[in-house]
Amino acid sequence: MARFQIISDIDNTVFPLRKYLIYVMKDYFTGKDLFKDFVNSRHYSFSDFVNWARQTNYAEIKDSVVWKHLLRKFGDTEYFIRGEPYAGAKELFDRIYELGGIAHFLTHRGKENDPHFYFNDAYEKTRQWLKKYNLKYEELVFTHNKVEHIKRLEKKYNVPVLATIEDMRSNAVLMAREGYKTILLRKPYHRIGKSKEAIGFVRKGMIIPVTDLFEVKEKIEQLSGKI
Repeated sequence: MARFQIISDIDNTVFPLRKYLIYVMKDYFTGKDLFKDFVNSRHYSFSDFVNWARQTNYAEIKDSVVWKHLLRKFGDTEYFIRGEPYAGAKELFDRIYELGGIAHFLTHRGKENDPHFYFNDAYEKTRQWLKKYNLKYEELVFTHNKVEHIKRLEKKYNVPVLATIEDMRSNAVLMAREGYKTILLRKPYHRIGKSKEAIGFVRKGMIIPVTDLFEVKEKIEQLSGKI
């Protein structure tokens, strides 16, 4: 029987979505250094980046640039199922199982009742990607309500959730409110210091900021040693 569960996000947590997305964005931002200007920017949403680009004359952008259309186009590229995960991903999930844990992936790649909402055949393509890189897990869930499914997984497996892994400060705060620890990857598009609530949860140990997946592994080793 497993000792604990880990709940992990996928995009920009395990899979570098922003890094690979720029290969389709180049059609609209010709001649720009999108790795520097988008991947490492403080703009989380594509619409914020587009608005910034227009306001600052960063680029002349076609009116046809729509986030949902861009995602669907990206989902049909080789990067969606072949793009390499962040360094340390396989080591992280292997270690979870070595420590007696199990892992699940909860992602906003689609909705429960519409898995094709953002990408064509997203569920199967995501399964293929996880298999290609040998990332161990039990369940892959498409949802816009992660807390609900975390509670469901706790009941189903009758094993406590040790921590969640996220890239979004807002998601980490939601988890903390429900009593779940979140290991939060530092990203340029979220600043913990801009949220008093997030700062409070960091001080209580409910949000644990880290730099990369190797540090995530270290934190899980530490947390698992206390149960």
